[in-house]
Amino acid sequence: NNTNNSLSVCIIAKNEESMIKQCLESVKDISNDIIVVDTGSTDNTKSIALEYTTKVLNYEWNDDFAAARNYCLKQAKNDFILSIDCDERLINPKTLISKLSSIKDEIGGVMVKVVSYNDKKEGKDIFNSKMVRLFRNNPNIRFEGIIHEQVLNTIIAAGFKLSDSEIEFLHEGYNHDALTMRKKQKRNLDLLIRQTKSNPDNAYNLFQLARTYLALSDLDNAEKEINKAIDLSSDDDSV
Repeated sequence: NNTNNSLSVCIIAKNEESMIKQCLESVKDISNDIIVVDTGSTDNTKSIALEYTTKVLNYEWNDDFAAARNYCLKQAKNDFILSIDCDERLINPKTLISKLSSIKDEIGGVMVKVVSYNDKKEGKDIFNSKMVRLFRNNPNIRFEGIIHEQVLNTIIAAGFKLSDSEIEFLHEGYNHDALTMRKKQKRNLDLLIRQTKSNPDNAYNLFQLARTYLALSDLDNAEKEINKAIDLSSDDDSV
């Protein structure tokens, strides 16, 4: 075990001036290598990022989240990478540091609990999910998928195992007004349809497609896609 595992933080951003500061505040004390890849902001995102790190890089957006994230990973210099979004906050940095100091050599990726909520008139909706957001800085470990991109498969393919953890992010990305949310979901839908065409038998993609149709109140298509996803899913899938 390496008790001195060092940590890089990778963030991709576009027009996130209202969110990115709280994100960077939550990770600034646990890493000496924070990388922000900006995919075309027209607001103050980059100048806010520069208050926290010198590694603020421009990347020309090409409708591919994995490509942008992998460009960010390439810039990382430390042993492990924490992948966090502008609308997320690391809640318990001490838990992350202790996990990092006790990680076994066969572990390639660590599950993080992502708590999402959105305020509604009726109260708060809260969803929890577990995602691999902490992983080794290894050239074989890369994101896949133009949207709802994951590193999970490449970690397994590289011969590593996964480990659970109590590390927690708070995700506020669904806490936007209805118009902003609808635009975000429609963008997601377009990318997911493209991704599903190129890989029609991927249960995880179909599951995300169903979720997006549901968010856009298209219940017929949501039901159709979720049934396909269930038919195709295996025990190893993230569905």
